[in-house]
Amino acid sequence: MQRLCDNHDMVVLQEHWLLPDELSLLSNIHNDFFAVGSSAVDVTNRLLVGRPYGGTSILYRKSLDDSVCVVSCNDPRLSALKHRTQYGPVLVLNVYMPTEYHDDDSVDRYMETCGKINALITDCDVAEIIILGDFNCQTGSRLYSSFTNLLTVNKLVCSDVNILKDAYTYNNSDCSCVSWIDHILCTNSMNSAIGDICVLYEFILSDHKPISVSFCELLTSAQCMDEGAGDVAFVRPCWDKLDDLTIFHYATYVDQLLQEVAAPRELLDCLDGGSRCNNCSHQHLITEYYDKVQSCLQDAVAACIPSRRSSAQTMFNVPGWNDYVRDKHCEARCAYRDWMADGKPRFGYSFYHMQKTRASFKLALRYCRQNEEQLRADVCASNLSKKDPVKFWQSVKKISNSKATKYASTINGVSGEKDITEMWKNHFQHLYNSVRCENDASLVKQLLSTATDSINTVCMSEVVNAIRKQKNGKSAGPDGLNSEAYMYGGLRMATHLCILFNLFLVHSFVPDSFMYCSIVPLVKCKAGDLTDIGNYRAITLSNAVTKILEVVLLSYVSDAVGTVDYQFGFKYGHSTTVCTYGFKRVIEYYTGRGSHVFVCYADFSKAFDRVNFWKLFRQLIDMGVPMQIVSLLAYWYSHQQVCVQ
Repeated sequence: MQRLCDNHDMVVLQEHWLLPDELSLLSNIHNDFFAVGSSAVDVTNRLLVGRPYGGTSILYRKSLDDSVCVVSCNDPRLSALKHRTQYGPVLVLNVYMPTEYHDDDSVDRYMETCGKINALITDCDVAEIIILGDFNCQTGSRLYSSFTNLLTVNKLVCSDVNILKDAYTYNNSDCSCVSWIDHILCTNSMNSAIGDICVLYEFILSDHKPISVSFCELLTSAQCMDEGAGDVAFVRPCWDKLDDLTIFHYATYVDQLLQEVAAPRELLDCLDGGSRCNNCSHQHLITEYYDKVQSCLQDAVAACIPSRRSSAQTMFNVPGWNDYVRDKHCEARCAYRDWMADGKPRFGYSFYHMQKTRASFKLALRYCRQNEEQLRADVCASNLSKKDPVKFWQSVKKISNSKATKYASTINGVSGEKDITEMWKNHFQHLYNSVRCENDASLVKQLLSTATDSINTVCMSEVVNAIRKQKNGKSAGPDGLNSEAYMYGGLRMATHLCILFNLFLVHSFVPDSFMYCSIVPLVKCKAGDLTDIGNYRAITLSNAVTKILEVVLLSYVSDAVGTVDYQFGFKYGHSTTVCTYGFKRVIEYYTGRGSHVFVCYADFSKAFDRVNFWKLFRQLIDMGVPMQIVSLLAYWYSHQQVCVQ
């Protein structure tokens, strides 16, 4: 066993035959390993009769402790862990399936254990699955149909059978009979990550031969963060907890950094001309100028605004932790460190104190697990009594979606992180380019190229008012800057934005980094089928500075474009709620007087995704919107690039 531990990060055992009070011996097999397991021995009677069927255990390297969570199985035939990796949480399940005794009870017990495995997978919110162990089942046996059904239901692959040929994992005592009954089952992504599988015939532990499997580039979430993967996604500024002094320091530092940035004189000459500039070399200068301003804001945010890492352990959240468990957990950790520092004695104060604090911690944790629903309800009641509607509905949402998974290993028949990302890219690329608009585009471009109207100038007050209209708490775009970075940036920053916006209008150009955005597929119904591509809707995260420019341009467009009285959505001072209320009142009026009401609903599939924007640009021109604004919007929409997040 120690040799196996030396060369592996996890070792799964079946049939260890330990009593419940002897399970701690598993953690003493190797100094670098922890162990979790269960005993199959019934000790309720003082006299132990017969031979039990063994029990299961998983040994894992101590360096993985921060990324591992023990899963309660409540069955001695099963032991499980959740392991956080770059693929998401992975369920590692060790199984010891019932043996075929050629009676009806054997089939029933086997099907019952398969049912428990299915239930455990359903309850565990994981992205990938690895099942290892003794399945006691051969091709053609009565149990084989239950085994294949387990694979089919959970979309698993028997990896060792696919890779190895003519192997065996079991031989009887006189080596007269061999069979292949130990297997490794994986989801498609985990199967693709397998580097090697082999049967270790040289190991003589029992009548079974161990199977060794290695996964390529299977990193823990902590390792991914150490290597810098996903830094932007995990580190976020705490804009919601700033005091006036921090805001003052931020604005002062932004002003100090921007003093070193100046708009190129060649570009400023374009603004004095009052007409459109077609010098393509200026586009590079505008991009450099814009990037310098953005870099100053990013440096100021990093230097002045406190940040926090987004919790990557939400799947391990325990209701009631702060009230019942946290203090006991801290005390148990301190006692464990003291015991380690004393050389792991088996008696004495540090040993007994470590045992006592650990037992107290586990008792409190068990209480929270057993009363999870009641503790969640208490949180809702507490938020309601405090008249905090935001936290109240957040807690209600958590409860209502507690059984909904956040992870899907297969979407639209595609598995694997890279393949799913490529599938989303192709899906959105086809969707957003499904409308043929070449004729409309050439017509609009021809009209814009012959425009001779004068260039309107964006003034400083318009930029300041647009910044003031931004809202707090919005997600940052690909550049990592929230709207608060501009709201607290000061007048010098607003001056640079004003110059940039005028340069955009004069040149009918915006930099690639300005209009770069990311698409995030969101689940419509979390309790629905997460493998169905139709159960997802897309939102686009754009840079906060684009919203400021949109508000500025909207004032020019609104003066020329009117709306009909029957429009309720996307209209200031209106909402679809008012429309729904009026609709209901009309129905109540007629039905209350004995009339029938016939209603026709029209739901246009992907209506906003299939809009021909060039026709809208033509409509804006016909309505009298300034040509340079239409030209800027046309360049923006036709050159925008997005990525799938």
